[in-house]
Amino acid sequence: MKREAGKKLFINGKEFVVRSPGQFEEIFKLYEGDEFLDCSLSENDEKSVIVLFNQTHSLGIFLRYNGDSGFTTCNSFGDENKTQKFLLANAQLDEYSETMLVKREMGFEIYTNISNVSQD
Repeated sequence: MKREAGKKLFINGKEFVVRSPGQFEEIFKLYEGDEFLDCSLSENDEKSVIVLFNQTHSLGIFLRYNGDSGFTTCNSFGDENKTQKFLLANAQLDEYSETMLVKREMGFEIYTNISNVSQD
């Protein structure tokens, strides 16, 4: 039986190799107290799932291949006139409309759900 090489997960620039959905919970516990997280999960150096976190919200960005413009999470209840700030791993501060943001805990669920269905 071939052992899966694992997916590369980067959190604030630090690399982890994830081989099972349960590992996400273990890894994210290391960052429980951090206000901002810049996370990227890549599979086969093509598909990427990026999730940015602040204290209350998260933003998911899904890219299917290199150069893909991708798509993001969506919140139809968000206020289009309000933004939230997110600090990236490279110290850049970005702002995104609340219409693109979901609750912080939903960002963690994105990785667990993606890992459960993604069995290429």
